[in-house]
Amino acid sequence: MTHEGYSLRHIHKLARALTVALLTTSAAAQSPQFGGQNRDFISRSASVDATWPDGKPKQLWSRDLGEGYSGIALHRGRLFTMYRAGDDEFVIAMDAETGKTIWEFKYSSPAPDGVVHDFGHGPNATPLVQRSKVFTLGAYGHVHCLNESDGKLLWSENAAHRLGAKPAVFAYSASPIMYKDRILIPLGSEGGAVASGILCYHYRTGTLLWAKQNCGPVYASPILVELNGQDQLVVIEPTSVVGINPLSGEIYWEYPFQNEQKTNCAIPVWDSKSQILFVSAAYGKGSVGLRLTRGEKGKTKVEELWQNKKIQVHHGSAVLVEGYVYASSGSFGPAFITAVDLQTGEIAFRERGFAKANVIYGDRKLIILDQEGQLAIATPSPKSFKPTAQAQILEEIAWTAPTLFGNHLYLRDKKKIMALEVGSPPAPEPRARKATGRESE
Repeated sequence: MTHEGYSLRHIHKLARALTVALLTTSAAAQSPQFGGQNRDFISRSASVDATWPDGKPKQLWSRDLGEGYSGIALHRGRLFTMYRAGDDEFVIAMDAETGKTIWEFKYSSPAPDGVVHDFGHGPNATPLVQRSKVFTLGAYGHVHCLNESDGKLLWSENAAHRLGAKPAVFAYSASPIMYKDRILIPLGSEGGAVASGILCYHYRTGTLLWAKQNCGPVYASPILVELNGQDQLVVIEPTSVVGINPLSGEIYWEYPFQNEQKTNCAIPVWDSKSQILFVSAAYGKGSVGLRLTRGEKGKTKVEELWQNKKIQVHHGSAVLVEGYVYASSGSFGPAFITAVDLQTGEIAFRERGFAKANVIYGDRKLIILDQEGQLAIATPSPKSFKPTAQAQILEEIAWTAPTLFGNHLYLRDKKKIMALEVGSPPAPEPRARKATGRESE
């Protein structure tokens, strides 16, 4: 049996070859950091089916890993994440197609006195893969730069110890981010005892260029935004949201934002078109929509557009799709899959059926993974939320946001990491037919 001159066997071989090619394309198309290429949890190179014929997506591989909530970065066909075993933390590189270990880097990181043990000891931050290097932040302040190809140590330091910071009681969670030749890492100290809120390293040498912002532990990962030609690092600190010059650490603007526990954990969402920033927190705080504009002399003006206490994103991911933010709202009580109008703060829907969850987006589909390990697919619509596929995949607690690329979804809980096939492989382009001379007839 043939199709356009190809046997079915040949078509399948081509489809697999194209899938592998997708995994080895440039970093711009992959997921080299927390939240993907743009830190917005949106995959722009995805194939996601609305339903699963067998009731579950096909499992490509699964393997034991270890404790931790570190996300899964993808670069050049390799997966990078972190885990803990006893008092040691590990950075691991795996083959994305098979899950096999390529290299591991281990270092000692015993939990300090006074930390909360209830939710584990991390690591929580996601590796950053840039310029053939892997940058990591450990649960208790260890910073490492490793060679991407073989895991060789290039530079490191115990940042919390060097700066005299008292480590976070819930373990550091903010993932490193790169700007030009700098690695920016939110840290902070219990009690805000030292000026170590944000650290700036030279990516190649590990030289600490500056450490600024006297604040408590930063749990939410930062994002970079461009505001009328000016780049800003947006960081959610324990008591405020700040816009910072990523080169110097200078504060451009600050907006008070504090919940009952001083533990703001959710990454903000930025809409470059409307210049609105969505910020949310649990523990009674809720969400705000902030419009950022640059006025006279380039000074940033922060305008609060709305507040809504009914939308409380604890530490899960949220995505912006056609003017609506889709997220899981709730902390330790009931959770709702929620859609909110970014312009007005009005809730479009709140639906039960899932525990606290992460939400990502690709191929015009929402992918939801809740903390109990339920995975679901839904088409985003502000009118209603109706999953088209749903299955139990992982074990509780599954707090790590999945990573989507091509038709593969990578996800983990505190015991295992696995790869699923959630969509059709990219179809090969049909072979051009020979001209017959009759095409114009």
